Amino acid sequence: DDLLGVWGKEERTGKPAAADVYGRKLGLPAVHALAQSAGPDREVLARIYAGRGPVEAADVEDVLGVLERTGSRPYVEQVATCYCEQALASLLAVPPGPARDSLQEIASVLVGRQG
Repeated sequence: DDLLGVWGKEERTGKPAAADVYGRKLGLPAVHALAQSAGPDREVLARIYAGRGPVEAADVEDVLGVLERTGSRPYVEQVATCYCEQALASLLAVPPGPARDSLQEIASVLVGRQG
């Protein structure tokens, strides 16, 4: 969901593009970028995420640039894939049947809906 909240396309997700940035949500992309940034990039994030009032489109572009430079999207994709693989491996302990099949399908769909 954190991936979609930043990079998802509105027509596919039902969320406005960069909704989490406009809402100053400190999800995994923002936390990763804060941990990986320094200097001007870190200052941009601190200013925007600590600010009050509406987030402007230019601010969103600045945040997206920092997220790009810090590799936040590939990191978030990697974390999502890892958790999905762990969940699918755990499902192997569940007896075969419709419930397990449904959960496996849900996990696959959730990771596949990245935008």
